[in-house]
Amino acid sequence: MNKKNRYIGLIVLTIVCASFLNWKYCCNATLENIPAIVEKNKPIITPTKKSTNGISIIDHDGGFSFTHSDHINFNPSNETIITPVSENVVIGIEKLRRYLSKHPNKIVSITGFYKKEESYTGALPDLGIARATMVKNYLVDKNISSKQIDIYSKSKEELEIENDIYKSPLSFEIKTSATNSKDELDELRTTIQSNPLVLYFNTGESNINLSTAQRQKIALISKYLDKATDKSAILVGHTDSVGTIENNTALGQQRAEFAKEYLIRNGIASDKIIAKSKGPLEPIATNDTKEGRAKNRRTVITVN
Repeated sequence: MNKKNRYIGLIVLTIVCASFLNWKYCCNATLENIPAIVEKNKPIITPTKKSTNGISIIDHDGGFSFTHSDHINFNPSNETIITPVSENVVIGIEKLRRYLSKHPNKIVSITGFYKKEESYTGALPDLGIARATMVKNYLVDKNISSKQIDIYSKSKEELEIENDIYKSPLSFEIKTSATNSKDELDELRTTIQSNPLVLYFNTGESNINLSTAQRQKIALISKYLDKATDKSAILVGHTDSVGTIENNTALGQQRAEFAKEYLIRNGIASDKIIAKSKGPLEPIATNDTKEGRAKNRRTVITVN
Protein backbone atom coordinates (compact mmCIF):
# COMPACT_ATOMS: atom_id res chain seq x y z
CA MET A 1 0.00 0.00 0.00
CA ASN A 2 2.87 2.35 0.82
CA LYS A 3 4.51 1.58 -2.51
CA LYS A 4 1.26 2.36 -4.24
CA ASN A 5 0.95 5.68 -2.42
CA ARG A 6 4.52 6.59 -3.25
CA TYR A 7 3.87 5.76 -6.89
CA ILE A 8 0.78 7.98 -6.97
CA GLY A 9 2.70 10.78 -5.22
CA LEU A 10 5.47 10.62 -7.81
CA ILE A 11 2.90 10.86 -10.60
CA VAL A 12 1.24 13.90 -8.97
CA LEU A 13 4.64 15.56 -8.42
CA THR A 14 5.59 14.93 -12.03
CA ILE A 15 2.31 16.51 -13.24
CA VAL A 16 2.80 19.56 -11.00
CA CYS A 17 6.40 20.07 -12.17
CA ALA A 18 5.41 19.69 -15.81
CA SER A 19 2.59 22.21 -15.42
CA PHE A 20 4.94 24.71 -13.74
CA LEU A 21 7.58 24.34 -16.43
CA ASN A 22 4.96 24.70 -19.17
CA TRP A 23 3.61 27.90 -17.59
CA LYS A 24 7.07 29.35 -17.07
CA TYR A 25 8.55 28.72 -20.48
CA CYS A 26 5.51 28.71 -22.70
CA CYS A 27 2.60 30.67 -21.30
CA ASN A 28 4.72 33.42 -19.74
CA ALA A 29 6.64 33.91 -22.96
CA THR A 30 3.35 34.24 -24.80
CA LEU A 31 2.13 36.86 -22.34
CA GLU A 32 5.34 38.82 -22.73
CA ASN A 33 4.79 38.92 -26.49
CA ILE A 34 1.21 40.20 -26.24
CA PRO A 35 2.08 43.90 -25.62
CA ALA A 36 4.24 43.95 -28.73
CA ILE A 37 1.35 42.59 -30.79
CA VAL A 38 -1.07 45.11 -29.35
CA GLU A 39 1.30 48.04 -30.02
CA LYS A 40 1.88 46.82 -33.54
CA ASN A 41 -1.82 46.84 -34.33
CA LYS A 42 -2.58 50.09 -32.46
CA PRO A 43 -3.66 52.95 -34.76
CA ILE A 44 -1.08 55.74 -35.16
CA ILE A 45 -2.38 59.14 -33.97
CA THR A 46 -0.67 62.12 -35.56
CA PRO A 47 -0.18 64.92 -33.02
CA THR A 48 -1.92 68.18 -33.81
CA LYS A 49 0.58 70.64 -35.22
CA LYS A 50 1.01 73.91 -33.44
CA SER A 51 0.05 77.06 -35.29
CA THR A 52 2.55 78.30 -37.86
CA ASN A 53 0.33 81.11 -39.14
CA GLY A 54 1.45 83.80 -36.72
CA ILE A 55 2.11 87.36 -37.76
CA SER A 56 4.92 87.93 -40.27
CA ILE A 57 5.92 91.36 -41.61
CA ILE A 58 8.99 91.37 -43.85
CA ASP A 59 10.68 93.78 -46.21
CA HIS A 60 12.21 91.38 -48.73
CA ASP A 61 14.46 94.18 -49.96
CA GLY A 62 16.08 94.05 -46.55
CA GLY A 63 15.93 96.27 -43.52
CA PHE A 64 12.95 94.92 -41.59
CA SER A 65 11.67 91.55 -40.43
CA PHE A 66 9.23 90.72 -37.66
CA THR A 67 7.71 87.29 -37.14
CA HIS A 68 5.97 85.79 -34.16
CA SER A 69 3.67 82.86 -33.49
CA ASP A 70 1.04 85.16 -31.94
CA HIS A 71 -1.86 86.32 -34.03
CA ILE A 72 -4.32 89.07 -34.89
CA ASN A 73 -7.57 87.17 -34.51
CA PHE A 74 -11.14 87.39 -35.83
CA ASN A 75 -14.40 85.54 -35.30
CA PRO A 76 -15.99 83.90 -38.36
CA SER A 77 -18.17 86.25 -40.43
CA ASN A 78 -16.81 89.21 -38.49
CA GLU A 79 -14.35 91.98 -39.34
CA THR A 80 -13.73 93.22 -35.78
CA ILE A 81 -10.31 92.45 -34.29
CA ILE A 82 -10.53 90.33 -31.14
CA THR A 83 -8.99 92.24 -28.27
CA PRO A 84 -6.75 92.45 -26.41
CA VAL A 85 -4.10 92.08 -29.10
CA SER A 86 -1.05 90.09 -27.99
CA GLU A 87 1.68 92.19 -26.38
CA ASN A 88 4.16 90.51 -28.71
CA VAL A 89 2.19 91.76 -31.72
CA VAL A 90 2.01 95.26 -30.20
CA ILE A 91 5.82 95.26 -29.84
CA GLY A 92 6.21 94.19 -33.47
CA ILE A 93 3.87 96.94 -34.69
CA GLU A 94 5.88 99.54 -32.78
CA LYS A 95 9.03 98.26 -34.53
CA LEU A 96 7.16 98.58 -37.84
CA ARG A 97 6.14 102.15 -37.00
CA ARG A 98 9.74 103.17 -36.35
CA TYR A 99 10.89 101.52 -39.58
CA LEU A 100 8.21 103.18 -41.74
CA SER A 101 8.81 106.59 -40.17
CA LYS A 102 12.45 106.34 -41.21
CA HIS A 103 11.54 105.13 -44.72
CA PRO A 104 8.60 107.23 -46.03
CA ASN A 105 8.90 105.57 -49.45
CA LYS A 106 7.96 102.20 -47.94
CA ILE A 107 4.41 100.82 -48.01
CA VAL A 108 3.01 98.00 -45.90
CA SER A 109 0.41 95.97 -47.81
CA ILE A 110 -2.27 94.18 -45.78
CA THR A 111 -4.32 91.41 -47.40
CA GLY A 112 -7.39 90.26 -45.53
CA PHE A 113 -8.48 86.67 -46.14
CA TYR A 114 -12.01 85.33 -45.99
CA LYS A 115 -13.90 82.14 -46.81
CA LYS A 116 -16.69 82.36 -49.36
CA GLU A 117 -19.20 80.79 -46.97
CA GLU A 118 -18.68 83.55 -44.41
CA SER A 119 -21.45 86.14 -44.27
CA TYR A 120 -20.86 89.88 -44.52
CA THR A 121 -23.34 92.76 -44.69
CA GLY A 122 -21.04 95.78 -44.28
CA ALA A 123 -20.33 98.66 -46.64
CA LEU A 124 -17.11 97.38 -48.23
CA PRO A 125 -16.81 94.98 -51.17
CA ASP A 126 -16.13 91.85 -49.06
CA LEU A 127 -15.13 90.57 -45.63
CA GLY A 128 -11.46 90.37 -46.56
CA ILE A 129 -11.19 94.07 -47.34
CA ALA A 130 -13.20 94.82 -44.20
CA ARG A 131 -10.71 92.86 -42.06
CA ALA A 132 -7.77 94.58 -43.75
CA THR A 133 -9.47 97.94 -43.13
CA MET A 134 -9.81 97.22 -39.41
CA VAL A 135 -6.14 96.24 -39.19
CA LYS A 136 -5.22 99.41 -41.10
CA ASN A 137 -7.18 101.48 -38.59
CA TYR A 138 -5.45 99.66 -35.74
CA LEU A 139 -2.07 100.56 -37.23
CA VAL A 140 -3.18 104.18 -37.66
CA ASP A 141 -4.15 104.23 -33.98
CA LYS A 142 -0.56 103.13 -33.31
CA ASN A 143 0.67 106.24 -35.19
CA ILE A 144 1.46 104.60 -38.52
CA SER A 145 0.49 106.91 -41.39
CA SER A 146 -2.41 105.72 -43.54
CA LYS A 147 -0.41 107.01 -46.52
CA GLN A 148 1.97 104.07 -45.97
CA ILE A 149 -0.73 101.39 -45.86
CA ASP A 150 -2.38 99.62 -48.79
CA ILE A 151 -5.18 97.11 -48.27
CA TYR A 152 -6.35 94.15 -50.37
CA SER A 153 -8.53 91.07 -50.00
CA LYS A 154 -8.42 87.47 -51.14
CA SER A 155 -10.72 84.48 -50.81
CA LYS A 156 -8.92 81.61 -49.10
CA GLU A 157 -10.62 78.35 -48.21
CA GLU A 158 -7.85 77.09 -45.91
CA LEU A 159 -7.94 79.34 -42.84
CA GLU A 160 -6.64 78.23 -39.49
CA ILE A 161 -9.44 78.09 -36.92
CA GLU A 162 -9.23 77.21 -33.24
CA ASN A 163 -12.10 77.43 -30.74
CA ASP A 164 -14.21 79.23 -33.36
CA ILE A 165 -11.52 81.87 -33.86
CA TYR A 166 -9.66 82.56 -37.09
CA LYS A 167 -5.94 82.88 -36.37
CA SER A 168 -4.45 85.76 -38.37
CA PRO A 169 -6.47 85.55 -41.61
CA LEU A 170 -4.04 88.14 -42.94
CA SER A 171 -0.77 88.62 -44.78
CA PHE A 172 1.65 91.53 -44.66
CA GLU A 173 4.27 92.69 -47.14
CA ILE A 174 6.53 95.73 -47.15
CA LYS A 175 7.40 97.17 -50.55
CA THR A 176 8.81 100.35 -52.03
CA SER A 177 6.31 102.76 -53.53
CA ALA A 178 6.77 102.91 -57.30
CA THR A 179 3.99 105.31 -58.30
CA ASN A 180 3.61 109.06 -58.32
CA SER A 181 1.25 109.50 -55.38
CA LYS A 182 0.00 112.95 -56.46
CA ASP A 183 -0.97 111.77 -59.94
CA GLU A 184 -2.65 108.71 -58.45
CA LEU A 185 -4.63 110.85 -56.00
CA ASP A 186 -5.71 113.29 -58.70
CA GLU A 187 -6.98 110.42 -60.83
CA LEU A 188 -8.79 108.84 -57.89
CA ARG A 189 -10.46 112.15 -56.93
CA THR A 190 -11.60 112.70 -60.51
CA THR A 191 -13.08 109.19 -60.62
CA ILE A 192 -15.04 109.73 -57.40
CA GLN A 193 -16.26 113.24 -58.22
CA SER A 194 -17.37 112.33 -61.75
CA ASN A 195 -19.44 109.41 -60.50
CA PRO A 196 -20.36 110.05 -56.85
CA LEU A 197 -22.06 107.54 -54.61
CA VAL A 198 -25.82 108.24 -54.43
CA LEU A 199 -27.98 106.61 -51.77
CA TYR A 200 -31.76 106.66 -52.21
CA PHE A 201 -34.33 106.59 -49.39
CA ASN A 202 -38.02 105.91 -49.13
CA THR A 203 -40.25 108.63 -47.70
CA GLY A 204 -39.36 109.26 -44.04
CA GLU A 205 -36.75 106.47 -44.06
CA SER A 206 -32.99 106.43 -43.66
CA ASN A 207 -32.13 102.78 -44.26
CA ILE A 208 -29.15 101.87 -46.47
CA ASN A 209 -29.03 98.89 -48.83
CA LEU A 210 -25.90 98.83 -50.96
CA SER A 211 -25.29 97.22 -54.32
CA THR A 212 -21.95 95.70 -55.28
CA ALA A 213 -21.08 98.80 -57.33
CA GLN A 214 -21.89 101.08 -54.38
CA ARG A 215 -19.67 99.05 -52.06
CA GLN A 216 -16.81 99.44 -54.52
CA LYS A 217 -17.34 103.22 -54.54
CA ILE A 218 -17.07 103.29 -50.75
CA ALA A 219 -13.80 101.35 -50.99
CA LEU A 220 -12.45 103.98 -53.42
CA ILE A 221 -13.53 106.82 -51.15
CA SER A 222 -11.86 105.12 -48.18
CA LYS A 223 -8.66 104.64 -50.16
CA TYR A 224 -8.64 108.29 -51.26
CA LEU A 225 -9.11 109.55 -47.69
CA ASP A 226 -6.29 107.30 -46.48
CA LYS A 227 -3.84 108.84 -48.92
CA ALA A 228 -5.14 112.42 -49.01
CA THR A 229 -4.90 113.14 -45.31
CA ASP A 230 -6.09 116.75 -45.65
CA LYS A 231 -9.25 115.83 -47.60
CA SER A 232 -12.75 114.80 -46.53
CA ALA A 233 -15.79 112.91 -47.69
CA ILE A 234 -18.73 115.27 -48.30
CA LEU A 235 -22.20 113.87 -47.56
CA VAL A 236 -25.18 115.96 -48.66
CA GLY A 237 -28.74 114.96 -47.80
CA HIS A 238 -31.56 115.90 -50.22
CA THR A 239 -35.34 115.48 -49.99
CA ASP A 240 -38.43 115.90 -52.10
CA SER A 241 -40.69 118.94 -51.64
CA VAL A 242 -43.42 117.25 -49.61
CA GLY A 243 -43.70 119.06 -46.26
CA THR A 244 -42.13 122.24 -44.97
CA ILE A 245 -38.65 123.36 -45.91
CA GLU A 246 -37.65 123.27 -42.26
CA ASN A 247 -38.74 119.64 -41.83
CA ASN A 248 -37.14 118.61 -45.11
CA THR A 249 -33.87 120.32 -44.23
CA ALA A 250 -33.82 118.43 -40.93
CA LEU A 251 -34.68 115.18 -42.72
CA GLY A 252 -31.89 115.72 -45.23
CA GLN A 253 -29.45 116.28 -42.37
CA GLN A 254 -30.72 113.17 -40.62
CA ARG A 255 -30.06 111.08 -43.72
CA ALA A 256 -26.59 112.56 -44.17
CA GLU A 257 -25.78 111.87 -40.51
CA PHE A 258 -27.10 108.33 -40.83
CA ALA A 259 -24.83 107.76 -43.84
CA LYS A 260 -21.93 109.27 -41.87
CA GLU A 261 -22.46 106.86 -38.96
CA TYR A 262 -22.66 104.00 -41.45
CA LEU A 263 -19.31 104.94 -42.97
CA ILE A 264 -17.76 105.30 -39.50
CA ARG A 265 -18.94 101.80 -38.54
CA ASN A 266 -17.24 100.54 -41.68
CA GLY A 267 -13.84 102.00 -40.97
CA ILE A 268 -13.82 105.61 -42.20
CA ALA A 269 -12.67 108.07 -39.53
CA SER A 270 -15.34 110.47 -38.27
CA ASP A 271 -13.05 113.50 -38.63
CA LYS A 272 -12.77 112.75 -42.35
CA ILE A 273 -16.53 113.10 -42.96
CA ILE A 274 -18.62 116.27 -43.37
CA ALA A 275 -22.41 115.81 -43.32
CA LYS A 276 -24.83 118.55 -44.37
CA SER A 277 -28.29 119.05 -45.86
CA LYS A 278 -29.72 120.83 -48.87
CA GLY A 279 -33.29 119.75 -48.08
CA PRO A 280 -35.53 120.23 -51.13
CA LEU A 281 -33.45 123.02 -52.65
CA GLU A 282 -31.52 121.02 -55.28
CA PRO A 283 -33.91 118.58 -56.97
CA ILE A 284 -32.66 116.49 -59.87
CA ALA A 285 -36.16 115.56 -61.06
CA THR A 286 -39.68 116.95 -60.90
CA ASN A 287 -41.52 116.74 -57.59
CA ASP A 288 -44.85 116.47 -59.43
CA THR A 289 -44.54 112.70 -59.93
CA LYS A 290 -43.91 109.77 -57.60
CA GLU A 291 -40.88 108.72 -59.63
CA GLY A 292 -39.41 112.22 -59.61
CA ARG A 293 -39.82 112.59 -55.85
CA ALA A 294 -38.11 109.23 -55.33
CA LYS A 295 -35.07 110.46 -57.26
CA ASN A 296 -34.90 113.60 -55.15
CA ARG A 297 -34.82 111.69 -51.84
CA ARG A 298 -31.11 110.94 -51.80
CA THR A 299 -27.75 111.44 -50.11
CA VAL A 300 -24.80 112.18 -52.38
CA ILE A 301 -21.32 111.17 -51.21
CA THR A 302 -18.24 112.60 -52.85
CA VAL A 303 -14.83 114.04 -51.82
CA ASN A 304 -13.13 117.42 -51.91
